[in-house]
Amino acid sequence: MKRLMIIDDEPGFTQMLAMNLKLSERYEIEVVNDARKALRKTVAFQPDIVLLDVIMPHLDGGDILTLLRSEPTLEGLPIILLTALVSKDQTVAGMGVAEEVGLVMLSKTTKFDTLLKVIDSTLKEK
Repeated sequence: MKRLMIIDDEPGFTQMLAMNLKLSERYEIEVVNDARKALRKTVAFQPDIVLLDVIMPHLDGGDILTLLRSEPTLEGLPIILLTALVSKDQTVAGMGVAEEVGLVMLSKTTKFDTLLKVIDSTLKEK
């Protein structure tokens, strides 16, 4: 079973997402709702993949991405950005998926089956 970390400041969103991911019986899930704890908890959990919100208080997704990328124990960790900021123009085939600068970005409104496909695809590329 793959280990998946969700870093997002919205507890309602993370609860719903974690519940659906657990129901898929494919992932062991850890959730961090406080961006200031993201690095420490990610290092402790050692996930196979991270779903990372872009807009959060204290540290935004870019700050956390930089911290995660600079941590030697997390080298090569795939990170998928989750955001409400992805526009239709940025999406691939209208599925709410964008790829920029080697990162995959998903709209928070992406359908769950599409999210699973993107997670699986990203893990295969690892």
